[in-house]
Amino acid sequence: MRVDVVVVNRSGGHGQVQLELRLTSTSPPRTLAAERSLELDDHERLELTIDIPAPDGDYAAAAHVLYPD
Repeated sequence: MRVDVVVVNRSGGHGQVQLELRLTSTSPPRTLAAERSLELDDHERLELTIDIPAPDGDYAAAAHVLYPD
């Protein structure tokens, strides 16, 4: 399964973030996940394409970015 994601650093700082992707299918019920560490410059915009090995099916994709404290 190929997922396109856009990550935008809206702050003026530089640093590392953790991107978490989840693919969810209801028939059959299944959740697949992938993680990536990203380094972002101030106000940087990254457009990523991430392949997640998955059996054929209909999936909903969700992305979550974790910023350091």
